[in-house]
Amino acid sequence: QSGDEIQWMSDESSELLKTGKTRLKDGEIDDALDLFEEAYDFADETTESEILFYLAYTYSITGDMIGAYESLADIEVDFEAEYYPNLVIFKGQLLIETFAYDEAAEWLADNIENLADYPESMQTALLLEGISQMELGDTEKARSALSSSAAMDAESDAGMVAADLINKL
Repeated sequence: QSGDEIQWMSDESSELLKTGKTRLKDGEIDDALDLFEEAYDFADETTESEILFYLAYTYSITGDMIGAYESLADIEVDFEAEYYPNLVIFKGQLLIETFAYDEAAEWLADNIENLADYPESMQTALLLEGISQMELGDTEKARSALSSSAAMDAESDAGMVAADLINKL
């Protein structure tokens, strides 16, 4: 492929991704999914992981959990990416919803400290880690994660759920 062809494909991928995000925001899920799938066909290393994130998210909305999981598995995690906090939460939720508690706990524990600049995401990730640990039967780790979540902002939804779960341990 020539340099011009590669540049065109990258530009095409970025434009399809941008349009797909708009359609997703507007609730046009099927159109967004089509756009993300087409964007993936033209993806290069600069857009591939972000496209896979939006593909996974859109697949999950449509109920295709296998497609969502497969897309997430191929993402090269970039802590600096704009979508990174959402990726951490989304993948943690998906793993919990599919009863992959060990994997969820490990994923969340490995990524929580990278959310320091995103306190709401960090609080939610701690809550999800606590839920994973509860499901695994490790009340000590569950209490620790849930207590950290609740301590961040006791008045937030995540903080109140964490406090409620602590009381049930």
